[in-house]
Amino acid sequence: MKLPLPKDIRGNTDNLSTPNLSLKYYKWADIYNDNKFQEVDSKRKGKFFESFITLSKSKAYREAFENRKRLMEGIGITFTMTTVSRLVFGMGYEHPTEIGFAFDWTSGLPVIPGSSLKGIARYAAETDNHDDIAGIFGAENGDAQAGEIVFFPAYPCLIDNNKPFLELDVMTPHYSKYYSDPVNNPPADWYSPLPLHFLTVPAGEKYCFRLAHRKNLRDKESPLLKKTENILKYALSEFGVGAKTSVFYGYFT
Repeated sequence: MKLPLPKDIRGNTDNLSTPNLSLKYYKWADIYNDNKFQEVDSKRKGKFFESFITLSKSKAYREAFENRKRLMEGIGITFTMTTVSRLVFGMGYEHPTEIGFAFDWTSGLPVIPGSSLKGIARYAAETDNHDDIAGIFGAENGDAQAGEIVFFPAYPCLIDNNKPFLELDVMTPHYSKYYSDPVNNPPADWYSPLPLHFLTVPAGEKYCFRLAHRKNLRDKESPLLKKTENILKYALSEFGVGAKTSVFYGYFT
């Protein structure tokens, strides 16, 4: 059963100036009606989402990124790309607002998992019939081997201190009754649309990407690294990454 937050916990979380956004989103979702269990309060839900936009301006998250950057300094190569459209990741994660979001569990920053970057890069390489696919990404079946290139998670570079790195978006599904009970409700056009807000990373946000050679993490001159960088850049600009790429979310330049 989903229950409202106790008042003392709600008071403590509301007073945190820089909470871990991942914990706040998944563990402190104060969106329920005080008097009716399992009923979402629309005003409280709106306030909950808006708080993420305000919090994402905090310098603490920029410090978290810089700490991670210093920790990884010297490992592999880095490059930056900028979102040309909104980016959303992790929409399928379970959440009481019905839409998830991919935060780094430790820092609370928005994250693109390295496995996802590797997946779209491999797709791009196979689409263009690149050589060295097995060397970069690994091989399966009888020739099973690990790929030589490590794809690290990507994070916003957080260069602009006054700009929030999160932005609200909305979708309005018209067939909510059909989705919830398709046996008794046909996919018809007479249902009222149901606005659903969700978090995104805005267009114009610069992301930092990192690749490394598995056998020598400090190698910066490997031709395979440069080739992989070019493949990943191509994949991000031509295919996008994350959810809703078919409607032009998740593209980079």
